Amino acid sequence: MRLILEDEARIRLEPVGEDFEIISEGASLSPYHLLGASLASCTALMIASWGESAAIPIEALTIVVSWQMTEDGPKGVAQLEMELRWPGLPSGRLSAVNRLVDLCPIPATLQQGAEISRRIVS
Repeated sequence: MRLILEDEARIRLEPVGEDFEIISEGASLSPYHLLGASLASCTALMIASWGESAAIPIEALTIVVSWQMTEDGPKGVAQLEMELRWPGLPSGRLSAVNRLVDLCPIPATLQQGAEISRRIVS
């Protein structure tokens, strides 16, 4: 997979090759880029598996994730937007792709929230 840092609030993921590479178009890698990358890569992995079994090539698939920051309080992400660009995807398969995205654990966790515990050991 190729992760392209388009700017400080947007990434693009292209599922090419077996390796994972990060390319910057002028932005410095941040935790927010990694958050967007986790959403996009989870989606891409689910779609890649399904696409292979459905004999639908994913080479043209691109996933773009952008985010809006919170304005008040601690710095966090208020909204994430994910756009799947898939030229050649048969229109009859759109609902199947939407169902797949709903099954990804990263978007599901972000939507429902998760309790995070922390322990620091020295």
